[in-house]
Amino acid sequence: MLLLGLLVLGLSLLLPSASLAAPGDEAPGEVDAARSEVANEARVASVDLGLTVWRGGDRPGGERRPVPRRRAEVDGVVTYHLQAPAQEGQELILLDFASFMREQPQGLDEIALSNYVAGPAERARTVVEAASVELVGGGQDREVAVLRRGAREDLVLALPEGAASVTLRYRVEVPHRYWPLGCVWRRCSLSGAVAPLPSEPASGGVWLPPEDRVISPVRWDIGEVRFGAVPDWVPGTAPTEDQAKALERQELIVTRDATDPRAPIAYPSIFWGRNWKH
Repeated sequence: MLLLGLLVLGLSLLLPSASLAAPGDEAPGEVDAARSEVANEARVASVDLGLTVWRGGDRPGGERRPVPRRRAEVDGVVTYHLQAPAQEGQELILLDFASFMREQPQGLDEIALSNYVAGPAERARTVVEAASVELVGGGQDREVAVLRRGAREDLVLALPEGAASVTLRYRVEVPHRYWPLGCVWRRCSLSGAVAPLPSEPASGGVWLPPEDRVISPVRWDIGEVRFGAVPDWVPGTAPTEDQAKALERQELIVTRDATDPRAPIAYPSIFWGRNWKH
């Protein structure tokens, strides 16, 4: 017993006093800060999405300049339904896939880059044209500002207390570029740029940067997805003679990673171009 007592006394002299303190006595650390950050974020329960696709050569809305032949533009309206009404000081943070994919392939010389999938890669862009929130109980929607934050250029919206949903009107400029986001040989893929994506802080290890984020899987409800130049044609249906002429043998495809339409997914996939079926 005497030997055990001396051993404990020796350890107490060698170790810093903070290491013997009760867990509740230490100052808030990175874990507490992370928990506070998460508490200040609104989480998304489901997403409603509608898209109008303008192919290369189309004139969006009959007013804007024609879309360059090798590119495309997409007008979108997306509504994020929150898991709970927003509390004072909460934010909604969305990931911009178009901004994330802005860099060209690394390690290629000029000759290789010029021949990489039909030419050099171009940059995609998401332009948010309007943002509004609907408060609990309905009433008139309230406009809110959208800010860009950090190296990823995340979209950040400061929410008023009681916000139940957030609606964005936006435009995606789809470049002439290799997939998963771009148009190559008149076939296009929208990938994660289908809409700004719900997100949450990443977790997993001590070496993970604190600002890292991941996509939050949610339920996506797909409304109308149409070609702007042929708005009366419903994808998946046989076109009339006039519609077929306007379609120019192109089709529009919407796919999901899950067969259950209510299952949470990262995002739906949208493709368009000359018929894949022959």
